[in-house]
Amino acid sequence: MDIVLLPKNIESYLSRSKSLGYNDVIFLTELKPKEFNSLKDKNLGVLFKPKNPNDFRELRKYKNPALIIGTSTDEKIIRRLLENSKVDGVVDVETEFGRDHTHYRRANVNQVLAKIAKDNGKRYFVDFSRILNSKKRAKLIGRIIQNIRIFRKYKVPISIASFARSENELRSKDNLEAFAKVLKARSSVFRIGKK
Repeated sequence: MDIVLLPKNIESYLSRSKSLGYNDVIFLTELKPKEFNSLKDKNLGVLFKPKNPNDFRELRKYKNPALIIGTSTDEKIIRRLLENSKVDGVVDVETEFGRDHTHYRRANVNQVLAKIAKDNGKRYFVDFSRILNSKKRAKLIGRIIQNIRIFRKYKVPISIASFARSENELRSKDNLEAFAKVLKARSSVFRIGKK
């Protein structure tokens, strides 16, 4: 199963993803609950981008999303995402900007957050599209690898998906699995239902 951002032409994405080896695709959207609930698609998920703790009230209003993935670069918000029972996992928690510390990378994940993720059954997602389009790819990949090491230490499931924003960014299942091996993620493409 692949995860992409909701496109205008869903049918072309579905046919292209089948040719790339996927049985199914989850389309993530940033729609507000009222607009989201008016859509009746079982493969629709939510990309939740809270700016402050008050935004978490919105989560209760979503009705039956296939998946809720949270994203933030603020450690307090990341912690809230990992503690929230509605959220399935996090993505894009690391930034590609700013200087690293002498002895470690500033990747916004630490052992405390990894333990919370493990205890609450969360998943860490790697956004391949973001890596593909990054201007500071080496720094971003280094921070992702550090987060993978921390999450692996605590046995948090790790999945890579294309998170394609256009049809050109779709990648085959084999390509993503090979990239996961390079990152030493010991994981594969996302499979729904496997925590």
